[in-house]
Amino acid sequence: MRVLLIQPSQRTIVGKKKKNGSIMPPLGLLGLASIIRRDCKGVELNFFDYEVKNGEPEPDFKAYDVVGISGTSVHMPHANLLVKEIRNKNKDACIIIGGPHATFEYSSLLSDIPELDAVIRGEGEISIVYFLNNYYCRNSIPEFPGIVTRKTLNADMSPIVNDLDSLPEYAYDLINVSRYQLATHRKALKPPFISFMTSRGCPFSCQYCQTPNMFGNNIRYRSAKLVYEECRKIKEQSDYNSIVFWDDTFTSNKKYTYELCLYLRKLNINWMCNTRVDCVDEQLLLTMKDAGCEVIFFGVESFHEPTLKLLNRTTKEKVVAEAFSMCRKVGIQTVAALMIGTPYDTLDSIEYNIAHLKAINPNKVYISIYNATVGSKEYSRAIMSGDLDDKINWLEPKSFIGPPFGLPTVNPRLNRFQLQIAQKSVYKEFYGKGNEGQYE
Repeated sequence: MRVLLIQPSQRTIVGKKKKNGSIMPPLGLLGLASIIRRDCKGVELNFFDYEVKNGEPEPDFKAYDVVGISGTSVHMPHANLLVKEIRNKNKDACIIIGGPHATFEYSSLLSDIPELDAVIRGEGEISIVYFLNNYYCRNSIPEFPGIVTRKTLNADMSPIVNDLDSLPEYAYDLINVSRYQLATHRKALKPPFISFMTSRGCPFSCQYCQTPNMFGNNIRYRSAKLVYEECRKIKEQSDYNSIVFWDDTFTSNKKYTYELCLYLRKLNINWMCNTRVDCVDEQLLLTMKDAGCEVIFFGVESFHEPTLKLLNRTTKEKVVAEAFSMCRKVGIQTVAALMIGTPYDTLDSIEYNIAHLKAINPNKVYISIYNATVGSKEYSRAIMSGDLDDKINWLEPKSFIGPPFGLPTVNPRLNRFQLQIAQKSVYKEFYGKGNEGQYE
């Protein structure tokens, strides 16, 4: 059986290759590729990433029995085009879509893309292995939790992987790491780089985040020793210079972080991570710095009290200031992420946030326009309240023009265009005139 995994591109929506934004290695598909190669007998696997396509020929879709596509909401317009092209060239191939968007919008995808055969919901490893080991033809798709077709009566999520140590290493041999790029606010790291997740799940329940519904509230960890061994082996294969740890809250378990840092010291490379200001202390930061931590991306999100309550973020400004001060003291660079356009935001509250953001003196800022991400509490709230139409056409690339690319905004007072102007204005204020477009 010949299997092709595809990462679609955001270019259908963005309109061009990202100039300044991140293009990250597709960890979800690299994880699926590795477990397919280990646990599925008689499978010849290939992989193609349209995000970094650079003149090389596209796959011969006629040559495959099964094609799997994964992506977020912003990838769906291109995924739709790919499904139609694949079906036009191959009447017999089974075409599947997975990933975070498909997990929550499986019904609309199956309804709106008649050429699509099935959707895989949630973590795909266990389901895809069952699927491929029991697949014979597209007219008889195996029934299993997480595998959803038009005939499925109970659209359960895929079983979660309780023991992350049971998973094989990411299939980094399938990609060229030098083709991927870091966003401007991450460029303190030296390319080429890899991305990596040491855990799944998040104990927090932020209004705008889909992680709890995708991976659960209980954090599962890959052992620190295995993380080190895997990163060391990838280093031998790809000779990368830095790591972007993609965990939602890298330091949520300080005991684990300390143990991991002991191993990361042996790699002698720089890395960055994402975390919360209330999940660090000075001793931990010193240990992280000694282990190669160069940058921390903090989700500050807002200083506006009503907005913080809406977002389910209760961190006090004093704690925010202390975290940034400690990072300066130990020599770790900081990125402060701020959201604008939350349902309570006005131009005045945005100005309020900017003033307080300046006060904490981050090395970089990342300004995102608040949106309703499928699978989040905010998306459900916006649909229930009528702020969003539940018949959104996710497959139309021009549904939502400009940032946030391909995603709806929900502010009742400031429209999409006004928020884009405000976003540019904030960047101009921090980085100077002419640089407001450098931080997409």
